[in-house]
Formats: sequence, structure tokens, C-alpha cells
Amino acid sequence: MYGWAVFFRGINVGRTSRVGMADVVTALCTAGFDSPTAYAQSGNVVGGYASSTASVVAGVASRALSSFARFTTTAIALDATSLENACTALTQHAPDAVDANFHAWFLASDPAQTARESLRLLCHPTEAVEVQQRIILVHAPNGIGRSKVAGAIEQVTGSLATARNRRTIHAISKLLAHYNATLRNQSVGSD
Repeated sequence: MYGWAVFFRGINVGRTSRVGMADVVTALCTAGFDSPTAYAQSGNVVGGYASSTASVVAGVASRALSSFARFTTTAIALDATSLENACTALTQHAPDAVDANFHAWFLASDPAQTARESLRLLCHPTEAVEVQQRIILVHAPNGIGRSKVAGAIEQVTGSLATARNRRTIHAISKLLAHYNATLRNQSVGSD
């Protein structure tokens, strides 16, 4: 079993694509996830799955929830190392920034080669953007809703994406670390 953070794109936003997080957990349990735990109402789940490949985990999670909820959604799966790298980067680049103004976008596929420069060109002088493989970090001190970068990420990268603020990402990272520690303790106890 491998620990994963799964981020669903576009659920519980506006009036469409509404689903209770208890239903998300049920769908993932049915699909073979171990001990899925939801965080907040915006499609964040931590749990285990038998595959060590992010794209496999994301595909299983997407199909499970899409079938259960009867609408199509995309999931993006991150292992503990990838999530911890995002947490570290979010903290290093603007440690004193308001959490609500600092977001990470998790991409479903590799960004276009031109994404880094294109996003920098869209930045307001007070903003900062950093592209790290399939994670894009955006600091928008004037508010993420006012950022041209935030609204252009999927178009510029050529990838589906979902965003979370720094506080949410840190909370999910802690949940994933706890899940992995529990998994290790169970493994040691069974030896």
C-alpha cells in the first residue's frame, strides 16, 4: 500500500458538480482505497492505494468518483515527497505571505515548454510565479481572484489543473504524513 493525496478538480464549486465528501470517501473505498480521509469540502482526500504510480491512482480515483457522482471529474494524485516539495517551496518563497494569497496548482500532465515564460509575462508586478514540473506556485498579494496568471494556467500549460491555498496544502501534507506513519507502524508490527 502507498500513501497518496488526491485532489479532485472542480467539485463543490458553484451550483454544479456538488458531492458530499462522505460520498467521495465511499466511492474511493469501493474502488480499493485504504482509509481515505477527506479534508474540507473541496475535493481533498488522503489515503492508500496499491499502486505506486500517480497516473494510475488518479485514473482510478477519477473513474470512481465520476461513476458514483454521475458527473465527470479529474483527480490529481501526489505522493508524500511531491506534496512535501510543494509545501517547502510555498514556505520558502514567501514565508510571511497570507495563506489565501499563495496557491499551488497541481497539473494533470506536463506543462507546455513555453508555460514558464508565458505565465511570467502575465504576472502583475507584485505577483510571483514558479513552475516546478507539474506544480505551479503563485503568490498574488492583491488576491488570487484578481490574478491574470490564475485565470490562465490551464490554457497556458495545456493541462487540466486544480488549485489549493497554502494552508490547505500544509494540512493535507500533515494528514498524508500521518497516514504513512500509521502504514509504517502497521508494517513493523506485522514483521
